[in-house]
Amino acid sequence: MPLIDAVPIENFILSVLHILIGMGNSLVDCFLEWVEERVEKLLPVEVEARNRVLYATVQYSNIQSEYERWLETDGILLTDLQLEKKQMKDMLKEKVSTYLFIYVYKYLGNKYKF
Repeated sequence: MPLIDAVPIENFILSVLHILIGMGNSLVDCFLEWVEERVEKLLPVEVEARNRVLYATVQYSNIQSEYERWLETDGILLTDLQLEKKQMKDMLKEKVSTYLFIYVYKYLGNKYKF
């Protein structure tokens, strides 16, 4: 039995927009409840600790990329300098041994007759 006798049932207009808005509101409410259940609630100290870990991770990544860039450019220069230093040491040893041989031969060779 209809609530209003004067309006026949076939003349009712279904408001699709209001139904969609109501369904959307219900969906959003359910989603927000679901998110609230799953979101962890952190203390300010925990938030600060998490932020520090993230900051340290970003810094480490930046330093790592800077180190790799250094290896590609200045690392090669450092290797070249180390090789040059080794060559100079070898040349110095050779000169010292040559001068030592000359000294021994010149000053001690006369006494022992090499």
